Amino acid sequence: MRSLKLFLYIILSACIMWEITIIFGPALITKLTEYYSNGRVVLTDVNVSPRFDVSIGEIDMFSINDENGLQSKSTARAVTIKLMKFFSAPSVEISTGFADVLGFGSIRSFQLFLKFKNFYDLSTAKLEFKGNHVDLSKSVLVKELFGNAQI
Repeated sequence: MRSLKLFLYIILSACIMWEITIIFGPALITKLTEYYSNGRVVLTDVNVSPRFDVSIGEIDMFSINDENGLQSKSTARAVTIKLMKFFSAPSVEISTGFADVLGFGSIRSFQLFLKFKNFYDLSTAKLEFKGNHVDLSKSVLVKELFGNAQI
């Protein structure tokens, strides 16, 4: 009977921690990002799903030009971070909608995949990326940009 109670308490604790992460995770992610970036990265409309997928409505990144002190702003909209196949062959998918980087250009959508062989050996990561409608400095338009790499 004691082992059953212990098992049920462990299950209950895991469920409570899961719910706390879903409820307080967005505020924690927002505050930690602002703190560690010294206020230069601002997240808006952060949500954490029950599968621990993170969706961010908008990311604003501010940088200061050292020469004349002007501040520039870069924006990414509809950013999602998904964790998939966590124990067998973990992978992370990061995707964004429209992104605008001042001075470099804009991109309509972008996807980045990180794939690992197993949970215990994260050094053999494969990186794949795909971007659509890349406009570089208003002079070069690339309809599709893709590639992969071994890290």
